[in-house]
Order: sequence, then structure tokens, then C-alpha cells
Amino acid sequence: MTEEKQKAKKRKPLLLKLTIALLVVVTIAAGVRLALKSDWLLSYVRELVVEQANAQLNGTLAIDRMQGDLLFGFSVYGVTLSDTESRQIAAIDSAGVQYTIPSLITQPYRLDMLRVSGFRGNFVQGDDSLWNVQRILPEQDTTDTESSDQLYWEINRIILEQSNLLVESDLLLPDGFLELENVNLQAAAEVFPDRWYASLDELDLRIREGRLHHP
Repeated sequence: MTEEKQKAKKRKPLLLKLTIALLVVVTIAAGVRLALKSDWLLSYVRELVVEQANAQLNGTLAIDRMQGDLLFGFSVYGVTLSDTESRQIAAIDSAGVQYTIPSLITQPYRLDMLRVSGFRGNFVQGDDSLWNVQRILPEQDTTDTESSDQLYWEINRIILEQSNLLVESDLLLPDGFLELENVNLQAAAEVFPDRWYASLDELDLRIREGRLHHP
């Protein structure tokens, strides 16, 4: 056997090992990619979010279903938020976000788009001046005020569609209530360590209050 044949014979096992290793890596990557948009993983994430939120809130968060791709974005449907007496504070028909993974690794966190459709809010202020949404939030720790706890973010495009908001307050509103109906807007916002910024590109709504007979 010549020297060249011996070298070729030695190269074959090495090439086979490299090929197998490459196939393993490709298979794992494909599996992870499919898992990121699988119904099973999306359902697990939905249940985890609901469980963690309800452990912190003095109320109940519910999400009917979740669809999309965790690598680039996802949508949730049938979101409701209620107080401890099962009175609904807010509901959303659907909400979706679009992003890239690198934009969520470090601050400021960035979303390419946030879309909310069919939002219905019912915000009520009690006689003690506290709002119903305040009552369900966990108490904040006021002893830790370090700047490292600040959250910095950027949302390039915010879309709110076909939404309604009812505000009830005898302390702040002359007629006790204010309704914003069929709200549609497009905006952008950001909060950085040295600045904050917001822009409103489009806004369309109807206002209803006690002194106005028609919207």
C-alpha cells in the first residue's frame, strides 16, 4: 500500500466524523427552530406567563391562546384582566409584537412593532382616590431606588385599533365619567437613560361624556 493510499484511508474516518457532527448540529438547529413556533412551546409559555402574573397580581390574568414564532414575534388572543371580585378591568381581542432576538438581549430593549386590537378598558377611581388598576398591582419596594433597576426601551411602531376606554371618577371628572370610543392610533415611543421621546402619527376617536348628548 502506497503512502498516499494510507493517508486517504486515514482521512475517510475523519471526514465521516465531521459529516456526522455536522448532521447532528443541523438536526438540533432545525429542531430548535421548529420548537420556537410549535403549539406546544407557545402553550407552555402562555401558561407560564399567566401563572407568574397571577402569583404577583391581586387579580386574575387570562390568555385564551398564543400563536406565532418566538424567534421573530408572536400574538396573544382573548386577554382579560380582572380584580379579586372578578370585575373586568381590561380586555384585549388580540395583541402582537415583532422583534429580533438581539434587540431583546440588552437594554434598551427594542420592539419593531406593538399592535393591539380590540382593547376595552374600564378604569374606576374609588372614594379613596385609588384606581381599580392600582389595587391589583403588587406593592412596590420603595427602599431600593438604584438606577440599575430602571427599564429602558424603544417601540418603533405602536398601533391601537378599534379600542374603547371608560374612565369613571367623581374626583377628577365633572360628570363622573368619560368614554373614548373606537380609538385608532399609530405612534412610537422610547425611554433612554438620558431622554424620553414619543410621537403620534395618527389618532382617531369619539368622546362621550355626561354633558354631551352625542359623541
